[in-house]
Amino acid sequence: MNSKATSSLEGVRYVALTRCSTTGQADTSIDDQLKAIHAFGERHGMVAVHEIRLEGFSGSLPSGRTDIAELIHRKEARDDFDAVIVFDLSRFTRSGIRHGFKTESDLLAVGIQLLSVSDDGVPPEFEDVFRSFKYAAAQEQAKSISRASTRGSMTALEEGRSAHTRRTPYGIDK
Repeated sequence: MNSKATSSLEGVRYVALTRCSTTGQADTSIDDQLKAIHAFGERHGMVAVHEIRLEGFSGSLPSGRTDIAELIHRKEARDDFDAVIVFDLSRFTRSGIRHGFKTESDLLAVGIQLLSVSDDGVPPEFEDVFRSFKYAAAQEQAKSISRASTRGSMTALEEGRSAHTRRTPYGIDK
């Protein structure tokens, strides 16, 4: 969709949802995601309503997140938005296909559409198949990051470059 006039999203009210796993990334990652999301919204003639900035939240551990439940509650109570836009589906979740589609279904049940900036242009008839691959890839990337981090920590521990704990145990004087 190249112009506002032909966009089926024109006038759709949206919440920009951003997420990064570490607070150290937040200074650039969140702002970069917001810039892309708002450009997408503007290109399609959409109306920005709110921004959610999740800093230090892993997409692979959804149990600690309250944003989806809060969005659903807001929609039911105020009905002041129609869609949630994420930069890409890995910013939405890294918990796999089932979690991705379950959460999307929960949003759709109250009238919230999930849009992804990086997936703009996927033909509607292939959208579910495409998203299943994206959700699976995001989960695999999370596993890969975890394995690499664990391997690096273990090597540092074995080589004496890292203490077995980074925190002094309670009752021990440094």
